[in-house]
Amino acid sequence: IGILAKMKNPFNEEKHVLVIAGKRFKGTKAGILALLKKLKEVEKGNRFDAAAIAKVVQGIDRDADGKIDDVRFLE
Repeated sequence: IGILAKMKNPFNEEKHVLVIAGKRFKGTKAGILALLKKLKEVEKGNRFDAAAIAKVVQGIDRDADGKIDDVRFLE
C-alpha cells in the first residue's frame, strides 16, 4: 500500500510538495508507479474531493514474478 498527496509546503506557502510514501519498499514503489504509469488518474483528484490530489494505491504483480508492475487505486 502506498500514498500520493499534494500539499502546501510548510516552509513556503506559495509552493506545494508531492509526498510519495508507502508501507515498506513495495508500497513506495506502488506510489511511484502510480505517478509514472497513471498520471491522468492521479491528476483527477480524490474521489471525495476533486480539488485534493490524494490517492491510496495498492501494488499489483500482474505477471507473478514477485515484482510490482501495476497499481490499483483504493482511495
